[in-house]
Amino acid sequence: MSEVFLAENLVTHTHQVLKLVPTIGIDIDNDDTLQRFLHEFALISQIDHPNVARIYHQGFTSTHAYISMEFFPGGDLRSLISEHPTPQVAIASLLQILGGLSAIHALGIIHCDIKPDNIMIRRDGSLALTDFGIAEHSDAVRLPTRPGEIMGSPSYLAPEQALDLPIDERADLYSTGVMFYEMLTGRPPYKGSSVQAVLYQHVNLPVPILPVGLERFQLILNSMMAKSTAARFESADAVVEYVISSGLIGNL
Repeated sequence: MSEVFLAENLVTHTHQVLKLVPTIGIDIDNDDTLQRFLHEFALISQIDHPNVARIYHQGFTSTHAYISMEFFPGGDLRSLISEHPTPQVAIASLLQILGGLSAIHALGIIHCDIKPDNIMIRRDGSLALTDFGIAEHSDAVRLPTRPGEIMGSPSYLAPEQALDLPIDERADLYSTGVMFYEMLTGRPPYKGSSVQAVLYQHVNLPVPILPVGLERFQLILNSMMAKSTAARFESADAVVEYVISSGLIGNL
């Protein structure tokens, strides 16, 4: 929904990411793309957490609206997955992602598009959530979509998102569970020849079974990727507590 550039701050000489949306010839008050762009800044400018991307400024030029934000030289989680991370790295990454989710969920923000491309890596290896372009606030009216349009990435959508049902923070936990499976195995849990086929599997197929040697992670995966929201962990903090209490960190 926007153009993204790598830019240099001429005062600090640091790299930043510049997101641009054109404003020429559009109705600023009624354009869905621009409203989502402004909505993104309104949401994430509230957050100050090490596992959420830092936002520096929002403004307008004569031709564009823009947001300047943190640059991540380490790439994204997808590049890490391609390197076949160890279970130790996967669980450490999971805990950082959950830390970011805990911070946004505490403010009533649901990301709605958790996927490897939106988990960025800093130079020091720490992770941060980014791209809140379709995020929603739990107390706000949902932003409009076109008839039949589902917002999000099919490979990571929670069943309730695929069915266009009301969502809460547990939708982000489902998507995080999908990423955790992918970090452990190197592949997404469901594949199909079409978007509809993938969404059908998210709604109807059981939680995938992890390969031999990774069985100790099956229970946490089952509770993150449960088809019913009532059967999932109730919060990101609850997942963290489970990881600690079950000894998954110490047993790696």
